Amino acid sequence: MMNRAVSIESGQRTPGFLFLIPWELQQPGGVTQVVINLFNQACFDGAYQPMLLIPRWEVLEPFEIEVENRLTIYYRLRGPWHPVHPVRNLLAFVVTLPGSLKTTLDLLRKHGIEVINAHYPSLNLATFVLLRWAGLFKGKVILSFHGKDLATASQTSGMERFLWRALLQLCDAITTCSESLKQQVVAFAPGCKQKVHAIHNGLDMQTWLAEREQGFRLPPELEGKRFVLNVATFEHKKGQDVLIKAFEKVAPQFPDLLLVLIGGFRDMKESLARQALQAGLADRVLFFNLMPHAEVVPFLEHATLFVLPSRIEPFGIVLLEAGAMNVPVIASRVGGIPEVISDGESGLLVPPENPLELSAKIVELIENSERRKSLATSLNKRVIERFTWKRAYHEYLRIIG
Repeated sequence: MMNRAVSIESGQRTPGFLFLIPWELQQPGGVTQVVINLFNQACFDGAYQPMLLIPRWEVLEPFEIEVENRLTIYYRLRGPWHPVHPVRNLLAFVVTLPGSLKTTLDLLRKHGIEVINAHYPSLNLATFVLLRWAGLFKGKVILSFHGKDLATASQTSGMERFLWRALLQLCDAITTCSESLKQQVVAFAPGCKQKVHAIHNGLDMQTWLAEREQGFRLPPELEGKRFVLNVATFEHKKGQDVLIKAFEKVAPQFPDLLLVLIGGFRDMKESLARQALQAGLADRVLFFNLMPHAEVVPFLEHATLFVLPSRIEPFGIVLLEAGAMNVPVIASRVGGIPEVISDGESGLLVPPENPLELSAKIVELIENSERRKSLATSLNKRVIERFTWKRAYHEYLRIIG
């Protein structure tokens, strides 16, 4: 996948595009998928040489290694703020700043970096924006927010809030995954309104269908069964408890119907399992640990419905994945979801925290196979035409100018 660092035609080095993310790309999740797919699009496009930077406190000097054909750099990034020792940390940041600026600038020059794109940003990006502000780095710094990262920044106060707003003011551009999240950024930092851009996430249909062909099968307990599917981290904002309440109302009408929940096993998983047990549904609500995309494909392929009852949802890439597999969708009318699902046309939307209406919509679609097919076909077409990673990447290029 790696691009060549030198263009044969021009004899010049291809400029670098540095993606920052706080964790390894093997960690599952929506933000990880965004970075992987933008990285891949940069490879395909060829205008920039993409590479990764993953902050690691224990790595004092930049350490470079190729991980899954991606040039990956590990390096300590010191931010100006620490909630436990704010004064001591700020002093340490100032004292070490000259050395940090030099090391970082040397790294950027070594790889000819012209674009720095930080996903799930934090205050440890201060060194980059200071280099940009001082004119030592001539490229662009883009911060990309995905939801929880912005919520964390918005909840700050005092000096920490001041530093966050300064970070946003000093960068060149800010992207969000939805118009809804864009408005939240503007509310947090009104002075940045003109530099905030909503870029919808996408889906690489070719890669997704290739994963379908890897031959993963449903677990035996689901073979030949009808089931409602939810794929999301087990946490309060995803609303799985609302879905179980709705399923409790639906279950007596459809004795053969199962509810399948796939997600990261956080603390809430135990409470969800207890909820299902207390509702007498322990044998009809099945839990599976979050798994690689290729292993999720057969679940989506055979699901009767996909339901995302989130309380908060900046975008919801999983909705695109459901659409790619021609699965009808019911989701909450929150955040960026209405930007993906057109109510009554490519899916059904319900208010959050409303298990009664959610159960009614589930019953409506379970009983009407033609309606399910119509909604699924419409969403599939919408995903193919409007939500591609090629389109998303080229929107980043337009911002860069």
